[in-house]
Amino acid sequence: MKLKHLIIFLSILTVSCTNPFTTRADKVEKPEVGGGGGNEVYDPALSPESVLSNFSKAIQYKNIEEYMKCFAPSEKPNEHAFYFEPEPYFKDQFADTRWTRTEERNYFTQLSISVSTTYPKLNLSFTDGVPALTPITQSAPNDSMQSQSVEYILRVDQSTDSVAVYRGLMRLKLYRSPLNDRWYIYYWRDNALNKQYNQSWTFLKLYFQKHSKL
Repeated sequence: MKLKHLIIFLSILTVSCTNPFTTRADKVEKPEVGGGGGNEVYDPALSPESVLSNFSKAIQYKNIEEYMKCFAPSEKPNEHAFYFEPEPYFKDQFADTRWTRTEERNYFTQLSISVSTTYPKLNLSFTDGVPALTPITQSAPNDSMQSQSVEYILRVDQSTDSVAVYRGLMRLKLYRSPLNDRWYIYYWRDNALNKQYNQSWTFLKLYFQKHSKL
């Protein structure tokens, strides 16, 4: 990275959030957090509800392969290809990148890997329970479903005294593939909650995207 661009990026991080994992653990609420034990069981993605369950479980256990199975595999034009729509506040910083499966895998891999067998610990929860799903159109309850914007809480423990909590609104769209009858997430929209942009999932993804280019 050119020196000028590096200085600009570091300045942004310094102003907004020098390190997203420096929040004191005793300053945030503590939902129950699980750590990977290698004994997790994932359901066949034969229903959209199974996909959501596998999605949360893969995050908790930092299972990259199972995580990626939740997203539409196609990258071909005019097909259901996975797409992440970021919080609009960060739109310009995503201008040169269409966030697809490749970017999603890179981000989650970086978030999950560590020299420690205990950390990071990841936990995703929804304030109103599992998101309810409804047909995208009245004629499509069997092949395309969507959630409303639901409030999420993503807790990331990097150590006992390095914790970050992300909150925002998530909206998902899923479809059933005619090739294998499996359901996939093909659209994910993120919005900040109460203009807390640096607490959004988008900010976390952006942090790792920028960090990987340093």
